[in-house]
Order: sequence, then structure tokens, then C-alpha cells
Amino acid sequence: MSKTPDGGTIAYQHIFNLGFWSDAIVKLKPDGLLEWAVRYTPDESSTDYAQSPISESKIFQFSDGYLIAGLTMITNQDGNVKKALMAYKLDLNGNLLWTKLYQNLTANDYATGLNATKTSSGDLLLSVGNGASPNEFVVIKMNSADGSVSWVKSYGEKNGFDSGYGGNTEFKMIENSNGQIIGAGRENYLTKFAGDGSIAFSTDAFIVQNNTNYLVSSIEMTEFGGGFFIKHSYAEGTVLEKDVSVLTGFRSQDGLVVAEGAQTAVLQSIAITTPATKLSYKIGDVLDISGLVVTGTYSDGSTKTETITVANASGFNSAIASENQVLTITVGSKTTSYSVRIVAATDVGVQERRIFNSWNVGGVESGTAMSPTFTITEPYALTFISTYHYLGSGQPAGTISLRHEDGTIYGPWTPQLVNNCVWVINNKAPGTHEDFRADLGTVVSDSKYPVIKAGTYTVIDSNPSTWSINEESGYYGFTEIKGYKTSEIGGSTLNCSYRTHVQNVGWQDWKTNGAMSGTSGQGLRLEGIEIKVDNQNNDLGIQYSTHVQNIGWQGWQYNGTMSGTSGQALRLEAIKINLTGTDAGKFDIYYQVHAQNFGWLDWAKNGQESGTAGFGYRLEGIRIQIVPKGDPAPGSTTRPFVSE
Repeated sequence: MSKTPDGGTIAYQHIFNLGFWSDAIVKLKPDGLLEWAVRYTPDESSTDYAQSPISESKIFQFSDGYLIAGLTMITNQDGNVKKALMAYKLDLNGNLLWTKLYQNLTANDYATGLNATKTSSGDLLLSVGNGASPNEFVVIKMNSADGSVSWVKSYGEKNGFDSGYGGNTEFKMIENSNGQIIGAGRENYLTKFAGDGSIAFSTDAFIVQNNTNYLVSSIEMTEFGGGFFIKHSYAEGTVLEKDVSVLTGFRSQDGLVVAEGAQTAVLQSIAITTPATKLSYKIGDVLDISGLVVTGTYSDGSTKTETITVANASGFNSAIASENQVLTITVGSKTTSYSVRIVAATDVGVQERRIFNSWNVGGVESGTAMSPTFTITEPYALTFISTYHYLGSGQPAGTISLRHEDGTIYGPWTPQLVNNCVWVINNKAPGTHEDFRADLGTVVSDSKYPVIKAGTYTVIDSNPSTWSINEESGYYGFTEIKGYKTSEIGGSTLNCSYRTHVQNVGWQDWKTNGAMSGTSGQGLRLEGIEIKVDNQNNDLGIQYSTHVQNIGWQGWQYNGTMSGTSGQALRLEAIKINLTGTDAGKFDIYYQVHAQNFGWLDWAKNGQESGTAGFGYRLEGIRIQIVPKGDPAPGSTTRPFVSE
């Protein structure tokens, strides 16, 4: 059983019923409800599959489906019952795509001890042992798309086999962040493979560190920082754990063996140095860690950017709404975490408004039209534009654009030609065009609608000579523009709430929308802060970082978690705040701090530093306010940050 990228679960089990074996695969939704379930009985085995289940099975997830690989009984060409590798693939809805049977892989055609790993290229590496010899094993590289074989390599001591170490009847593999494939077997031999399956080098140096009185009963391998940590469990119950990169040099690109006793840096901690781009999700969304940067710190003082995939993340569940869902990132045995927000996927709609209209019912005239102008006092998302070209009836539509008074151009956009003479962008009336006299209702907010800032605009039509005009329009080209105010997305005011932990006071009550949190004139330091966005109808979250006495800039905190310290009597000296989520571009966040010896500094915006540096001055109060994108700042923005 394992998690799927959509937050659901895929489960796999052998079932024996009425004398027949079959495979059951179940897909659950993120909320635990059944999405689909299938039972499959492959018929490729030349013996009766009813008595021959796929054993030692592994299931792997790919972007186009699920691949199951295992071992099954067959009758080989000599008529003997043997065991071979079998694989089949289902699409994302549980439909069978293909089934493959792989015979004659081992010297005696009896495969045992299946192990498998998925590579960064999306292929599978599967290893099986030779059931008649403990000194031989085979590795097969399989294309996950169609089950075809890229290469097969045999390793052991028999003639005709590639040179390599035996004693690997249970042979496990792992790929590191450098793309190297490392293998370890029961008798402690370690091997690195080149991309074509040939052995880059092998070593038995690890065996001298092991308990040689017992065979290894199981093996676990974990990567950290390009190196490997191996855990061998012994038959008598003891367990040995060791960083094998000390002995094998697996962290180096050339694979040179490091002399025994040499020291290697060990991962001490990991931290998020750049947050993920997406921190706010709607119910049912798939986890997206794009932009996430995690840095590891090693025992020799060095740092390294770690390779992070969705597989490193746990705790994500988009089945239910959550203001502060904690995701854990794991590299080796080290963890760090960050928070995301899950909101309802519904959109209650927003009122569409007629921004400008010069259409009328009067007869149109010929002549070159003047370009109309209009003014908006806050940002709008444009849902509809039309221009009338009666004199150019039947001619292809040109382009429409808007020019802001500061020279910014929005567009040009290529409209649809409707009724042979109307140019329309985002037409919502199939077969005709939206009438300029029609009543307005609500529309669903969507990122496809371009947002324009406050100011005065000129409408630019690529063919003013056919643009319809008349006296009623003031000889300006017939134009209609509709949209909605970005400040009204979600149908309610966007609120930002925050509270601070104050010296000698503790946590204060929550403040909102520009009210002061903290104190003024009392000489009391801020020690911690929590910030959140209260509107559930926007895909919007918040992240913030504080500069703390004796610590410096801390990592980002999110959606109501504390930044700063509690109980350590350390002052906050500066702060920076950003909005996150797909709706973040529709708003600006402003914040202003009261700093020791300076009083109220000016307003900072969208991630700027606010406070002081180099003075050792405390923050004493803060105000935070969110406004529609492009709206005026709450006050001066000249000097939000002062450094010595």
C-alpha cells in the first residue's frame, strides 16, 4: 500500500479463492472512498496459473499507470517446472495495458529473490538470483512504458558471465542523486553499475567490518547527500548500521575506493532555504513541490542542495480543508517541515461589471474612428471585450489591445469574428455576441482573465478605418469592456490577521487589516509573530520570516505558525512577508514596523525587509494590510528598512 500523487492510496494483494489465485489492485480517493478495484489473473504462465500466483511482487507508480512485477511458475522448454519474472501494467483507471513474461534469465531458468528499484529516467531495474547457485544473479533494465528490455546482465562465477561478486542471492539496488546505481548483497559485497549494466567497480572492503559468523538476513539502503547508509540484519537477531560511503567512495563521481579509516562528512541537518511555490491548495489538488530548495549541513561544515522529490514528502492530504497542514520532508534520517493550506474548491462567483461601453442603437457612419478612453480606480480582471466593424463586414478580425497612461500595453489579443462584423474576446453567447444592453450577473473568477491595474486606458483597434462610429458614440469606435474587481474575488473582503508575542505580556489578541499589534512607547520587544489570511474563497496563503537577535534570519513560516522565539527573551529586529497561492498575483501585502529609536518606519511590500540591521534595535509593533493589486499603499514606502 502506498500514497498516490493525488493524495489517494493504491493497494495490492494476492487473493486465493475457490482454488484460484488472482491479483487484487484497489485505488482509493484521498478521502478513503473507493475509486476503482480490479482483479487480474495473468494467463501467460504455461502451467496452471490457478496454482501459480505471482510471488514476491512489487508495485510501482508511473505518470501513466501502475506496474506490477513478480515471479511466477512456468514450464520451460525442457518440460521442467521453473520460476520466471512476470510483469504487467494497468492504466490510471485500472485497465490492463500489457503483460510480459521474461524467461531464460538465469543459468538454470529458476529465478529467486526478486528486488527492484525505479530509476530517475522512469525505468525499472530488477534483480533475481539463480535458484541453483548462491553465487549468481541477474539484473534486467525494463522500459516501464511497454515492458521492453533495454539490457540484461548476469553476474557470478560461471563461464560466460560478467565478472563480479557472487554471494548476492538477495541483491538490492538504489540510485543516488548523481544517477549512480549501487547494489548490495547478503554476503556484504558492494557494486556500482554503469548506465549499460556493466560493473564500474566492486569491493569487498565492507565485509571486514561485518559479523562474518552469520549470513545477512535482510538489507536496507538509504541515500543521503549522494552517499549511502546501509543496514544489515543478521540471522541471530543483531543489526549493523554503517555509512558505506566511508569505505567505497560512492559519494564521488569516479568511484575510487576511499582508504579504510578515512573520514567522510555525515549529514547533520536539513533546512528549507527556498519555500515551494505552491503553498495553498484546493480540495483534491495534487502535491506540487516545485521551487522547493532543501539544503543539507554536513559534519565537516559543508552544505549541499539536496535532491527532493514528492517521495521525500509526507503528511499531505488534500481530501479535507486545513488551515495549517504540516508536510514533513525527509532526507536519510533527517527531517524538516513546512505548512500548506487546503481550501474548499468551490467558487461562489463574483459580480461582472460593465467597465466601458460606447455601443448604441443608432446608425453607424464611415470614417476613421477615434480610440475611446476609460479610467478605473482599482484593478479589474477582464472577462469580455467587443468592437463593431460594420463597414468591414466579412473581413478577418484583427487585434485589440489596451494602453495604460504609463505606456504599459495589455494585449494585443486576437478576437473571434461573430456575425461577420463583431470582434469579440471571451464571447459567452455561442452563435451570436453578447448584447451591450444585457443584464450583468456573476462569473467564476479564473486566472485566464487578464488583470489590469488602476489608471486611464486607451483602446487600440488594429483597423480604425472600419471601426463603427456615430454621433451618439462621440465618434469613438463602438467598444464594450466587462470585468470584475479583483478585490471582490470570493465575494468577501480579504482579511489578514496577526498576533505578536510581547516581552512581559506574552501572546496578544489577534489584530486585523492594519491595526497595530505590539506596543508603542513602552520599550517592550516583540519576540514572536503569527500571521494568517482569513478568506477561505481565495487560493491564497502567506509566508513570513523574522530576523532574531543572536540567530539572524529564520526559515520561512506559513499560515499561522510562529516565527521568532518564545521563552528565550530574544528580540525581533526585522521581518519580511509574502503572499502565496495562485491568487497571490491579484493582491499586494503591506507591512509597517515600530522600531526602537526610530518609531514607525515606512511601509514595506511583498517580501521586502522591514526593520533595522546592525543596530541591535528591537521591533515593538507591527501593522499588516492586504490590498488589491496596484492599489495605493497605506502610507509612505520610502524607508521601510534601515541598516547601519
